[in-house]
Amino acid sequence: MTLRTERIRTLDRMHAFLEGNEPADFQITDRTSAYVFVRRTLVRFEYHGLGKPDKGLVKRFVEKVTGLSRAQVTRLIRQHGSVLISV
Repeated sequence: MTLRTERIRTLDRMHAFLEGNEPADFQITDRTSAYVFVRRTLVRFEYHGLGKPDKGLVKRFVEKVTGLSRAQVTRLIRQHGSVLISV
């Protein structure tokens, strides 16, 4: 997956992207890269420390960029959280 989402560093920019006001340049090439992107995004935005509305925003962003289903993204987030707990 080639993603150029570096400009999306804040939740406000993420919201603008989801509303269609923020340009993106990406293409998915394989599932493993999508999973790595999900993990990096969760870490970059400190997902597990966010409030519920912001978590929903990050989740929608990941779904839109990766093309993964809502259920798949939820599963990956849950896995990521359990890794944090076990470390």
